[in-house]
Amino acid sequence: MTPSGVVFRVVLIALASALCVYAFVTFFDARQVMHLISASDGKSVLAGALVTVVTINLRAMRIGYCVDGRLRSPLVFMAYLYNALSALLPARLGDVALPFLLRQQARTPLGSGFGLLILLRVLDLLTLVALGALAVVVSECSTNRSICLLASLILVGSCAALLACVVGAPALLRFVQRHDASRSKLWRIAVQLVSPMAQIGRARLVKLMLMSFAIWLSLFASFAMLARSIMTDVALSQVGAAGAAASLAFAIPFSAIANVGSFEAAWVWVMSTFGHPASVALAAALLAHGVIFLVSMAFGVFGYAMMMRVGRQ
Repeated sequence: MTPSGVVFRVVLIALASALCVYAFVTFFDARQVMHLISASDGKSVLAGALVTVVTINLRAMRIGYCVDGRLRSPLVFMAYLYNALSALLPARLGDVALPFLLRQQARTPLGSGFGLLILLRVLDLLTLVALGALAVVVSECSTNRSICLLASLILVGSCAALLACVVGAPALLRFVQRHDASRSKLWRIAVQLVSPMAQIGRARLVKLMLMSFAIWLSLFASFAMLARSIMTDVALSQVGAAGAAASLAFAIPFSAIANVGSFEAAWVWVMSTFGHPASVALAAALLAHGVIFLVSMAFGVFGYAMMMRVGRQ
């Protein structure tokens, strides 16, 4: 990244942090938010943290399976570190770490590493949209038919896109083989980016999709437990809709440290449409985000320590 790019990122992070503080002080009852978090049900918080452990390990297993086809891959410790960097670094800077970590740990070319990152993000996006649309259908089917119909169409579209990824893999492989020796630099870059999905095979791609559904269902389960430690009257379908919106907003490269901001804003907006008080919704969002962040950091430190230990041997 160029010096001007670094300065631009720093300015965006500072602006996002300032906006978060301003919104928190201006639009919410800060004292009530902090009281709700401190008075949250400890058993539900612990259960949510334990489910988060499952989510992180599923993510780590998926990266290993995506790279070398093994669930018990030596890349699991690298995946812990990558997950922690994604949770810590603002403006989606953590995502950029994956190709470089793969090059260091698995000698994967940078182009292929970015291709693997794109593949994982496409699977996450389509899976998240499908589950979020399903949650909206369940929560709105009896009250708002137009929104229910729109969500149903989105659900069908995202499932169709996942199916297209599987069906189109052979055609993509033929494209890669046809242009692999191209003299054009742009063609070579494109081939490197799409080659992971093209060469991974249908059976493995289907398993990666199933793992993606398991990851997001696990994450939504932790959202539900952590949210219900504060919002005792919230429905599971509402948590699913809010969690999907917050996770989609999490991908926006405009946030403070630890990606605070867009996640909470989307969560509060969705919960407010369901009639929940904004301050209560914000408390639940901050608690969910905070617990997931802390668990991710713990596994990230452990993963880094294990990588250093293996490197010294």
